[in-house]
Amino acid sequence: MPSTKIKLTELYTRHLGKPPEKIIQLKGDGSDRSIFRLYGSAKTVIGISGENHAENLAFVQFSNHFAEHDLPVPKIYATQLAKGIYLEEDLGSETLFDRISKVKERSSDAVLNLYRKVIEWLPKFQIVAAKDLDFSFCYQYREFSRDAMLWDLQYFRHRFLDIFYDGEFCEADLLDDFRFFTDYLSHADSNFFLYRDFQSRNIMLKNDRPYFIDYQSGRRGALQYDLASLLYDAKARLPENIREELIDFYLECVHKYAEINRAHFMQYFYGFVLMRILQALGAFGFLSKVKGKTQFNEGIPLALANIASVMDKVTVLKSMPALKTILNQLTKEQNEKRFADTHS
Repeated sequence: MPSTKIKLTELYTRHLGKPPEKIIQLKGDGSDRSIFRLYGSAKTVIGISGENHAENLAFVQFSNHFAEHDLPVPKIYATQLAKGIYLEEDLGSETLFDRISKVKERSSDAVLNLYRKVIEWLPKFQIVAAKDLDFSFCYQYREFSRDAMLWDLQYFRHRFLDIFYDGEFCEADLLDDFRFFTDYLSHADSNFFLYRDFQSRNIMLKNDRPYFIDYQSGRRGALQYDLASLLYDAKARLPENIREELIDFYLECVHKYAEINRAHFMQYFYGFVLMRILQALGAFGFLSKVKGKTQFNEGIPLALANIASVMDKVTVLKSMPALKTILNQLTKEQNEKRFADTHS
């Protein structure tokens, strides 16, 4: 910790001519990076320290690229990537999730209008900025292909099912379903930027304007995934009618930049919803049981409730009997309150 603060202090001083007056470490949620707020008379900034050079490079490069397209992302002030640190714009502390958590009625106009403001920007990342983006900076996968999707499904298998599922299943049958699922989703149009973690905690609100962070895991992929991530963000708890209205709004926004066939889009949308929720369940299991961040247990019953709400819409599930049986059992157990619903 002291060495990290010293490195950030040196970078701040080099950039602004005087040292910061105070440094406070911020809560990093699920990230392995260390995040600090550096206060000073010259400027207050956010300092990031991370050991994964490729991740840091992806964030810095993507940030600069998105800024060139006038997208609302944090400005990068100074970097020292050889030491794993950089300074970026301080966008405040309020996230979209913080704001909607204060609203009792999720179907209110206030919530709907906030999400509309956010969704207006999404196609600009996915379509406009993607046209000249250098995807070689993608540090995990360059595209959300069959291999990347299969990795997510296996993540769900090992980080969630191994921990929380008591039922029996045939490994070979489940793997067959996973392969079928990834093959099916790979037929969706995918020549776009996939933000990867487009959800309410990665959207900052400053002066009521949305700003976007944590896109360093981005890659080439389908449009549906990011919208699914936003609308089926477990803890956001959006009502289904609001989700449907926002899907329509999103498609209107997309049509400003590209000709998208609605029927083709919707054919795969709920499949990507399921894919995203399964990845989130894997993350909840990993972060709570392996990383010891038990607060992520709260997302499990909410994610399972989301699965229950879309199972009838994921028509491809009928061709995945092993996975369907597991999901039926998990959602049944959720209804029977095996997974305690701990959200406030």
